[in-house]
Amino acid sequence: MQEHIQNELASFIANCDWEKIAPHFKEDAAYRVLDWVGCAVAGEHYPQVEIAQKYFIENGDQGNSTVIGHQIKCSPRTAAFLNGIAGHVCELDDGHRTAIGHPGSIAVPTALALGEHLNASGADVLKAVILGYEVFSRLGRTVNPSHYRTWHTTGTCGTIAAAAAAASLLKLSAEETNNAIGIAATMAGGLVESFGSHAKAINIAEACQNGIDAASLAKLGLTGSHSALLGKKGFVAATCTEPHTENLTHLSEDALVSDSAFYKVYSSCGHTNSP
Repeated sequence: MQEHIQNELASFIANCDWEKIAPHFKEDAAYRVLDWVGCAVAGEHYPQVEIAQKYFIENGDQGNSTVIGHQIKCSPRTAAFLNGIAGHVCELDDGHRTAIGHPGSIAVPTALALGEHLNASGADVLKAVILGYEVFSRLGRTVNPSHYRTWHTTGTCGTIAAAAAAASLLKLSAEETNNAIGIAATMAGGLVESFGSHAKAINIAEACQNGIDAASLAKLGLTGSHSALLGKKGFVAATCTEPHTENLTHLSEDALVSDSAFYKVYSSCGHTNSP
């Protein structure tokens, strides 16, 4: 069942050493945050954000995490949900061609919302962003291109990437991180069929929120399957027909692939930017 690959991924996330990450990855992550904030400012008043915000406020959500462009503070899970919508909805968010998704729309709002709640350092937030990109890129390349026939990678792989970012900020042990991956894998979802409706952005919002939930539950002792990714009935088997599991191996601070995402110059789906 290749449990060792998930174990190694969890160990890498838990033990990733900020000091060993090359400076250009740190610089790249800072630019990724800046790019995403611009996307979120552009998208902050789209109806998808306004409707979701109304729902959470009516249900009494409150906390100390910022909702971009709005004079309210929410719990980190809700802030990540709302900001996740805002950062994706105007179609300016960065993308990854071979992972076929938008890692910034997942890693950045998750890290910012939870980092603010925890009063985390800038270094800790940027490391969480880097790890979110890393897990997204590697897992997306593992399941694609067959995954994208029906599954929205940013929602599916994004849930597990968000859990990685959250686990880093919560400073989970390798065992807890492995549980967070297992929990996130069973939460993951997002259909390409939702494209063209408001629900497309909910794929991203749910991924950010569920990633924080998965890591937070793991911290409290909830367990997840350690074969959730590569088991016979796991995430990869369920969502793709041609897995490329080599993308989940050879993990180290000097073998990161986090800076391989592209920036958009047009407000449209990444597949349309070149034409």
